[in-house]
Amino acid sequence: MKGVPVRHLAECSLPVVQTHLTTLRQRVNPTTAHLHFSKLRAFFAWCVESGLLSESPLRGVSMKVPKTLPRVPEDETVRQLLRAAAAD
Repeated sequence: MKGVPVRHLAECSLPVVQTHLTTLRQRVNPTTAHLHFSKLRAFFAWCVESGLLSESPLRGVSMKVPKTLPRVPEDETVRQLLRAAAAD
């Protein structure tokens, strides 16, 4: 994990993963941070299934999916559309 020195899978504890995700949230948008979280959760679940870890460091941890608002057109763009519609 970038910024968090981890040499062995067993070193991936909850505080280490939380530090990584907190650092990540400062550098990328919320949707990207959530994507990283979901990939890490899937990876740790695979590690548990494969016997590489006894328990996932993300067990019981959740991260809300960020809600993004739709882009709103500029006022002038809306005026142009209304004028074009009225001309028809």
